[in-house]
Amino acid sequence: MGFFSNLFSLSGPDKLMASKNALVAKYTFLMQDEKHQMMIQMKVTEFLQEQGFSSKGLKEDAFFGLSVFAMGQLGIKPALPGILFKDEWQYIKNPIIALRDAEQEIKMVQREIMTRHGVEISLEHS
Repeated sequence: MGFFSNLFSLSGPDKLMASKNALVAKYTFLMQDEKHQMMIQMKVTEFLQEQGFSSKGLKEDAFFGLSVFAMGQLGIKPALPGILFKDEWQYIKNPIIALRDAEQEIKMVQREIMTRHGVEISLEHS
Protein backbone atom coordinates (compact mmCIF):
# COMPACT_ATOMS: atom_id res chain seq x y z
CA MET A 1 0.00 0.00 0.00
CA GLY A 2 1.33 3.39 -1.00
CA PHE A 3 1.15 6.73 0.77
CA PHE A 4 -2.04 7.56 -1.10
CA SER A 5 -3.74 4.19 -0.67
CA ASN A 6 -6.40 5.63 1.65
CA LEU A 7 -7.23 8.72 -0.41
CA PHE A 8 -10.67 7.48 -1.25
CA SER A 9 -11.90 6.21 2.11
CA LEU A 10 -14.93 7.89 3.64
CA SER A 11 -13.71 8.63 7.17
CA GLY A 12 -13.73 12.07 8.85
CA PRO A 13 -13.89 14.71 6.12
CA ASP A 14 -12.98 18.22 7.16
CA LYS A 15 -14.91 20.48 4.80
CA LEU A 16 -13.45 23.76 6.01
CA MET A 17 -9.83 22.65 5.78
CA ALA A 18 -10.46 20.97 2.43
CA SER A 19 -12.03 24.22 1.18
CA LYS A 20 -9.06 26.27 2.39
CA ASN A 21 -6.63 23.83 0.79
CA ALA A 22 -8.46 23.77 -2.55
CA LEU A 23 -8.80 27.56 -2.85
CA VAL A 24 -5.21 28.26 -1.79
CA ALA A 25 -4.06 25.44 -4.08
CA LYS A 26 -5.86 26.99 -7.04
CA TYR A 27 -4.27 30.38 -6.41
CA THR A 28 -0.85 28.77 -5.88
CA PHE A 29 -1.24 26.71 -9.06
CA LEU A 30 -2.14 29.80 -11.10
CA MET A 31 0.96 31.59 -9.76
CA GLN A 32 3.22 28.82 -11.11
CA ASP A 33 4.90 28.89 -14.49
CA GLU A 34 3.72 26.48 -17.18
CA LYS A 35 6.44 23.93 -16.35
CA HIS A 36 5.41 23.70 -12.69
CA GLN A 37 1.71 23.59 -13.57
CA MET A 38 2.42 20.62 -15.85
CA MET A 39 4.39 18.90 -13.07
CA ILE A 40 1.46 19.35 -10.66
CA GLN A 41 -1.03 18.03 -13.23
CA MET A 42 1.15 15.00 -13.92
CA LYS A 43 1.51 14.26 -10.20
CA VAL A 44 -2.28 14.44 -9.65
CA THR A 45 -2.81 12.09 -12.61
CA GLU A 46 -0.21 9.74 -11.14
CA PHE A 47 -1.97 9.74 -7.73
CA LEU A 48 -5.29 8.90 -9.34
CA GLN A 49 -3.82 6.16 -11.52
CA GLU A 50 -2.19 4.58 -8.45
CA GLN A 51 -5.69 4.26 -7.01
CA GLY A 52 -7.18 2.90 -10.23
CA PHE A 53 -8.92 6.14 -11.23
CA SER A 54 -8.64 8.40 -14.25
CA SER A 55 -8.13 12.15 -14.20
CA LYS A 56 -10.49 12.45 -17.17
CA GLY A 57 -13.53 14.47 -16.14
CA LEU A 58 -12.03 15.43 -12.78
CA LYS A 59 -13.91 18.42 -11.37
CA GLU A 60 -11.98 21.56 -10.49
CA ASP A 61 -12.51 21.24 -6.73
CA ALA A 62 -11.31 17.63 -6.79
CA PHE A 63 -8.25 18.54 -8.85
CA PHE A 64 -7.20 21.32 -6.50
CA GLY A 65 -8.02 19.23 -3.44
CA LEU A 66 -5.65 16.55 -4.73
CA SER A 67 -3.08 19.03 -6.00
CA VAL A 68 -2.21 19.78 -2.37
CA PHE A 69 -0.49 16.37 -2.22
CA ALA A 70 1.31 17.05 -5.49
CA MET A 71 2.50 20.50 -4.46
CA GLY A 72 3.63 19.16 -1.10
CA GLN A 73 5.70 16.46 -2.79
CA LEU A 74 7.12 18.97 -5.24
CA GLY A 75 8.07 21.37 -2.43
CA ILE A 76 5.66 24.10 -3.58
CA LYS A 77 4.47 26.17 -0.62
CA PRO A 78 1.03 27.83 -0.34
CA ALA A 79 1.05 31.25 -2.03
CA LEU A 80 -1.49 32.94 0.29
CA PRO A 81 -0.14 33.49 3.81
CA GLY A 82 -2.43 33.43 6.82
CA ILE A 83 -5.10 31.12 5.42
CA LEU A 84 -3.72 27.66 6.21
CA PHE A 85 -2.48 26.61 9.67
CA LYS A 86 1.22 27.54 9.92
CA ASP A 87 1.04 28.43 6.22
CA GLU A 88 1.52 24.75 5.34
CA TRP A 89 -0.62 22.39 3.30
CA GLN A 90 -3.05 20.52 5.54
CA TYR A 91 -3.27 16.91 4.47
CA ILE A 92 -6.80 15.53 4.54
CA LYS A 93 -7.40 11.83 4.16
CA ASN A 94 -10.00 12.28 1.43
CA PRO A 95 -10.24 15.79 -0.03
CA ILE A 96 -12.68 14.73 -2.75
CA ILE A 97 -15.26 13.52 -0.24
CA ALA A 98 -14.54 16.44 2.11
CA LEU A 99 -15.39 18.92 -0.66
CA ARG A 100 -18.77 17.37 -1.42
CA ASP A 101 -21.57 19.69 -0.36
CA ALA A 102 -18.99 22.20 0.94
CA GLU A 103 -20.53 25.25 -0.75
CA GLN A 104 -20.91 27.17 2.53
CA GLU A 105 -17.34 26.45 3.59
CA ILE A 106 -16.01 27.44 0.18
CA LYS A 107 -17.90 30.74 0.30
CA MET A 108 -16.62 31.42 3.81
CA VAL A 109 -13.01 30.82 2.74
CA GLN A 110 -13.49 32.92 -0.40
CA ARG A 111 -14.60 35.82 1.82
CA GLU A 112 -11.61 35.31 4.11
CA ILE A 113 -9.19 35.36 1.16
CA MET A 114 -10.87 38.46 -0.28
CA THR A 115 -10.70 40.24 3.09
CA ARG A 116 -7.07 39.32 3.83
CA HIS A 117 -5.57 39.49 0.34
CA GLY A 118 -8.04 41.27 -1.93
CA VAL A 119 -8.04 38.24 -4.20
CA GLU A 120 -11.17 36.66 -5.67
CA ILE A 121 -10.89 32.93 -6.31
CA SER A 122 -13.67 30.91 -7.86
CA LEU A 123 -13.89 27.16 -7.52
CA GLU A 124 -16.20 24.96 -9.54
CA HIS A 125 -17.41 22.21 -7.28
CA SER A 126 -19.41 19.05 -7.64
